[in-house]
Amino acid sequence: MRLENEYVLFKDVQDTIISNHARTGEGIGFRDAIQQLWSKKAFIKGRAPIPDFSAWNLSDLDELRNLANRIPIYFSEIFNVKPQFQNTHFYLPATRPVQICLESCFSPEHLTMYDYFTIIYVIQGSCTLYFNNTRHSLTPGELCIISPQTPYRVYAEPADIVLNIMSDPKHFENYFFHLLEKENVLSAFFRNSLYRSRQDYLLFHVLPTKEVLGIIQHLFQEFVFGGQFSAEVFHNYLQIFYALIIRSHDATYTYYEAEKKSSPNTVIPAVLNYISQNYRSLSLEALADYFHYNSAYLSNLIKTSTGKTYSEIVTGLKINEAKTLLCTTGLKIETITELVGYNSSDHFTHSFKSAIGLSPRAFRSAYNKK
Repeated sequence: MRLENEYVLFKDVQDTIISNHARTGEGIGFRDAIQQLWSKKAFIKGRAPIPDFSAWNLSDLDELRNLANRIPIYFSEIFNVKPQFQNTHFYLPATRPVQICLESCFSPEHLTMYDYFTIIYVIQGSCTLYFNNTRHSLTPGELCIISPQTPYRVYAEPADIVLNIMSDPKHFENYFFHLLEKENVLSAFFRNSLYRSRQDYLLFHVLPTKEVLGIIQHLFQEFVFGGQFSAEVFHNYLQIFYALIIRSHDATYTYYEAEKKSSPNTVIPAVLNYISQNYRSLSLEALADYFHYNSAYLSNLIKTSTGKTYSEIVTGLKINEAKTLLCTTGLKIETITELVGYNSSDHFTHSFKSAIGLSPRAFRSAYNKK
C-alpha cells in the first residue's frame, strides 16, 4: 500500500460509522471505518485546508462540531500504526506527542489500551465509559483522566459532543515536572502512572465555562496548525487546563485504581520540589545532606521512584529553562549558560544539542522564524 497525501475528513469517518450502524446495528472502530473509505477510494489527495478554530464562537457548540468534522485524517497516520493484541485487549502505541478530537460514535464492544494520558470530557449529551470491571455514565461537565495502558471503551451517539485529548507520557513528563512535584490528587495520579505503571483513572466534574472552552479552542488550534513548537504550546494550554482542575475541583474527584499497590515514598515530592527550586547550583551531595540521607541511597531512591537519575532530572530542568530564555529573551548564550547553572558555554551547548537536536543558536533561530 503506497501512501502519499490521501486524506478524508473526520465527518467522512463518522458518516461511515453511522451508516454501518444503521445497516447492521453494530459499531465499528475508527480504523475500520478508515479502511472502508480507503477500499472505496473515497478520499482526497493533497494538502487539506485547515479549519480555523480561532474563529469559533464559544457559545455555539454546533460550530465546534462543524470545525472538528473538517479536521483531515491522513491515511498514512492511521495505517503506519500497527495495532497489537496484549492481555486480551487491543493496544495502540503513541505516534504523535499530542492529539485532540471529538469521540467517534457507536464504538465496537471491545476495550482498547493506548500509550497516552487520555482526557474524556463531555461537553454536550452524554457517554458511557467501560473499564474491565465497571462502567460510568458521564453527563455534561464530567471528565475522566485515564492513565496509559488502561483498557477502556467510550460509547457515544451522534448527537453527543465528547472531547478526547491525548498526551504521550514522555512529552507529558517533560512539560509537567512542576505539576508532579506538588501534593494533590492529580500529581499523585500522574506519578503513579509514569513511574509505577498503574492502570488508574480519575473522575471530575468541570463545568464547560467560557474559560474552559477557551482553552479547548486553543488546544484544537495548535493541534490542527501542527507547526514547529505546536506541541509545546499545546502542552502549555493543557497545563492550564490541569491547573484549573486542581484549583477549582479538588473536592469533586473520584479515584479508581485497577489494583491496590503500596503508595509511593512520601519523601519524593519534597525532594523533587527542592530540586526544582535549587537545580541551578545544587549537587547530589548537597541534596542528600539537606534531607539527611546518604547520597548513594538518595540517588537510588530517586531512580527507583522516577525512572530517572538525579543528573537526568537536573539536566532536563536546565534545558527547559534555557529553551524558555532562548524563546522569550534576547540574552546572549553566555548569559543563559550562567543563568541555568552551567560553568561553560561549550558544556551547555553540548548538553542542549544532545537533548534537543539543535544548538541553542539554531533553536532560537528556528523559533524566531515560526
